[in-house]
Amino acid sequence: MSAPRQDPLRDPRFFADPYPAYDRLREGCPVQRVPTGSGGHSAYLITGHPEARAAFTDPRLSKDTARFFADRPSDRDLHPAVSRTML
Repeated sequence: MSAPRQDPLRDPRFFADPYPAYDRLREGCPVQRVPTGSGGHSAYLITGHPEARAAFTDPRLSKDTARFFADRPSDRDLHPAVSRTML
């Protein structure tokens, strides 16, 4: 996994037609870290099917946002946005 050169989700072309960007991401970097735009936080963008299956079955990954934010009280304002994500 390598760091992205730019955030593909902030490219205006992505909003017009996201599918070419998804194709490029799946082929070039199916798992990458992207900025969330909030307080310097980042998240992982997973576009490859095998990589997504691995993430969904990995017990180290969780959508337990209450547990996540228990250790980060200063980030509680992010809770609504984070809790709407798939994983």
